[in-house]
Amino acid sequence: MKVTILHLRSVSYLLALLVTVVVLGCGSSSGGKLSGQVTFKGEGVGGTIILVAPDKKEYPAPIQSGSYSLSGVPKGDYDVLIRGMAEAGLTTPKKDSGTVGVDSRGVAPPVKYASVGLLEKVKVTGGEQKHDITLSP
Repeated sequence: MKVTILHLRSVSYLLALLVTVVVLGCGSSSGGKLSGQVTFKGEGVGGTIILVAPDKKEYPAPIQSGSYSLSGVPKGDYDVLIRGMAEAGLTTPKKDSGTVGVDSRGVAPPVKYASVGLLEKVKVTGGEQKHDITLSP
């Protein structure tokens, strides 16, 4: 009888240790949360922000009225792309002052920001980070 109780305790401790390792391991390797504002000509942008990893894996998030939030992004350095609603195939923006599309989600960013290399890379370090982006014409 003592062997069975001892065996159950060992299994319980092993299981608790395994759960702890998995939970702590996932927390440390899952990266962090990146949020911020994307503006163009002083207005909040509507569209999509995409972080592109060196292996070309993409981490997209919507931008609504200039605000975005990405969670669970692995730690590392990322290229940043900003796509408007039209480039993302989500809507055809209405024209506002002839050059900038506008809808209820915000102003459309210049198309050039849908390409790698025009925005400064962002380093995700884990935890919560704020990263604001101001686009120029």
